[in-house]
Amino acid sequence: MHLRFLIPALLFVISVPLKAQDIYEIKFTTDDVEYKGLLVIFNESKIYMRVAYTTQNVYKVVNVDYTSEHVTDDGEEFLVLMGSNPKFITGADEYGYNPDHLVFADILETPFVIFDINDPDNGVSADSFKPLKKGEVTDVYLRQFYRSQENDYFALRKIFGLEKKIPPTTTTKTIQQPATLHLVIVANTAIGDIGSGCAVDQRNLESEFSGIATALGISYKEYLVNGNSFTKDNVYNTLNTLTPGKNDIVVCIYRGHGFRWSNQTETWPQLDIRSSSYTRLSENTTISLSDMYNKVIGKGARLNIVLADCCNNDIGLSQVTSNNFLVMQSNNNYDLSKLKTLFIESKGNLLSCAASPGEYSWVSSANGGFYTVSFLQALREEISYLRNDDADWTDITNNTITSARAKTKSCPNCTPQNGKYYNGVTQK
Repeated sequence: MHLRFLIPALLFVISVPLKAQDIYEIKFTTDDVEYKGLLVIFNESKIYMRVAYTTQNVYKVVNVDYTSEHVTDDGEEFLVLMGSNPKFITGADEYGYNPDHLVFADILETPFVIFDINDPDNGVSADSFKPLKKGEVTDVYLRQFYRSQENDYFALRKIFGLEKKIPPTTTTKTIQQPATLHLVIVANTAIGDIGSGCAVDQRNLESEFSGIATALGISYKEYLVNGNSFTKDNVYNTLNTLTPGKNDIVVCIYRGHGFRWSNQTETWPQLDIRSSSYTRLSENTTISLSDMYNKVIGKGARLNIVLADCCNNDIGLSQVTSNNFLVMQSNNNYDLSKLKTLFIESKGNLLSCAASPGEYSWVSSANGGFYTVSFLQALREEISYLRNDDADWTDITNNTITSARAKTKSCPNCTPQNGKYYNGVTQK
C-alpha cells in the first residue's frame, strides 16, 4: 500500500460509497504492545476512539478525536480517519501519545494503522476490526475503556442492553391521544443529473420515518411525488388530499432543483418541478418553498417539518460531485424518550432549506444530497443515548447545516453551502 497520499497537498476525493455502523472494536500490535480500541462514530467530523493498552505494567486508556478524509493514491481509493487531540483517561504517560490514523480501503475491511502523520510508512495492519452489537458486549468489556461515572459509559450500557429494566411502581397509566406520522416526499428522481441522488434520499427518508413511526407505536402514511408523476399539479393534488388530525405530525421534504427569480426578494428558494431540463421553466413548473410550507401548516397538524434540499441561486441547478462521505445507517441505538420528545411532545412548525440565497446545494449520486444526509445524521445523533442533553429541533437544524457545510469543505470542487431555517417548534 502506498501511504504518501497523507500529505495534505495530495488529498483527493474517494468515489466509492462507504457505510458505517456506530461502534467498532479495533485491535493492533506494535513493539510487542497490544492495543484495543473502541471506535464511536457520530458523523464524518465527529468521531472518537478509546484506546486501551499496558506498558511497564501500567494500564492506560487514551481518548483520540477523529475526522474523516477521502483520498486517492495511484488509482487506489481510501477512507482515512485522522486522529488528533489525544487525552489520557487513566495512566498518563510522560511521553504522551501520538494519535493513531486509520486507513481503510473498504470501511468493512481491516484498516492500516499509522502512528505518526509525518512518517506515513510507520504503521501496521490492524489485527482485527469488527462492529459491536447488542448481546456481544458486557459491562466488564466497557469498563476497559470508561470510568464508572462517565456519561458515555452509561449511554453505551443502554445501547448494548446492559441496563436493568425497573418495573413500574404505580399502576397509573398515561392515556396518549393517537397520532399519525404523515411523510410527504417530492423528489425529482427521473431527471438525468441529480435523479439518482434524489432516489437515494427518498429511500433513506422512507426507511427512517417509517422506522420512527414503528418505534413510537403510531400510524404512518406516505405520499410520494416522483418519477414521471413529478409535476406541479401532482404536488398540489397531494397536498390537497393531505388531511392530518390535530395531534398528527407532517414531514414534507422536497428533493430536486431549486432557484431564484432574478427579481426575487424572498430568501426562500423556488422549487423547480420539471422532470426534464427541456421543459420550459415558468410559473406552471415552479412552486415557492414558502407556498408549500403555508399549505402544509394550513392543514392544522400539531407538528410540521418542511425541508427542501435544493439550490437557492439564479442558475438553480444542484451541483453533482463524485465526493462521497461516511454515511450512518439506521440502527437501534436510539433513546425512545428523546424520540418522543421530538415527535410526540413537541408542537409547532419548522422550515429549512439547504442553501442560502446565491448558493448551490450539492449532491452525491451514490450517497444523496449533502443536506439530506446531514439531516439524517443530525437526527440520529440527537436521539442517541450518547447525546447527553435534551432532544431539540434547534440542535438538529443547526447540526444539519453545520454538517452539510463541512461536507462541502472536504470536497475539492464544491462551493460553500450554508442552509437556513425558521424554527417555531416548542414543547407541549
